Amino acid sequence: MSGLIEQLSANRNFQGQLSADELSGSLVDLAELDKTSEKQKLTGCLVALAGGPVAVAGFVLIDSQSQTSFLGWPVGVIGFGMLVWGLVSRGKAGSTDFEDRRYQLVDRLNRLIGVDMAPNAVLDLTLNLEPVDTKHKLVNKGKAGIWNVDYYEDSWLKLRGQLLDGTRFTLELTEKYQYRHRKKRSASGKIKHKSKTKSAIQALVSLKPKEKRYPDAGELGQQARGALQLPQATQVKELSAQDNVLTLKTARKGDWNVNSSTELFSGMLLSLYQVLNLSRKIGKSKSN
Repeated sequence: MSGLIEQLSANRNFQGQLSADELSGSLVDLAELDKTSEKQKLTGCLVALAGGPVAVAGFVLIDSQSQTSFLGWPVGVIGFGMLVWGLVSRGKAGSTDFEDRRYQLVDRLNRLIGVDMAPNAVLDLTLNLEPVDTKHKLVNKGKAGIWNVDYYEDSWLKLRGQLLDGTRFTLELTEKYQYRHRKKRSASGKIKHKSKTKSAIQALVSLKPKEKRYPDAGELGQQARGALQLPQATQVKELSAQDNVLTLKTARKGDWNVNSSTELFSGMLLSLYQVLNLSRKIGKSKSN
């Protein structure tokens, strides 16, 4: 079992260094573990659901005072055992039943970036596979109109490394999630609970190129914004250059998926390289 799977199995968190090949292999193993856990979780649930009625039937048989009442105890014990085994098995499997799209996105990004990295290059990965609405990710509570709102913020992915041209990169993804809920009294006088959710993601890409290769990157101003080519419905939150580090931060509303998020990161990386190439052209024109 790889270090990545060991850490994720223990507490759903990983922080460490892996090569692109090591990460790819570990994610394949993680996907297999996840699928196995999903099957075990389903099996445990079904066994527990079956065990409950069997246990009840056994205890009913004990009280029936019929000729077969002596079978009540073994039937009840078997049913109770099924119930306990099913619940324990379901709980144990749940600890390694992960949200597929999170590790699938890491795999896509690894493939996207890996082709522009040296074979022996190392990636720094911080990965959190806990659900976005885990209690400790709650950052605020408030009101939005008639709704009570629980605000969650989950910075669950950070990936850093170095590309073939010597440029250092950082990719980060933060998921923002709102759980909206309220009580409503129906016409019959009954109180009903209503709820809905809202989601958004915030992505960050930063590049630190070799200064000699890409001069004047921090002096482009509005020209840099004109070089951005991002997917539709993407909001640019920040485009800055400081200490020879180009940083682009974007946001997108709505639930996210692997394809759209990969497209977003790809567009951000290409856009920042457009900015770098523009700075290179400006540098050459100055020297002539």
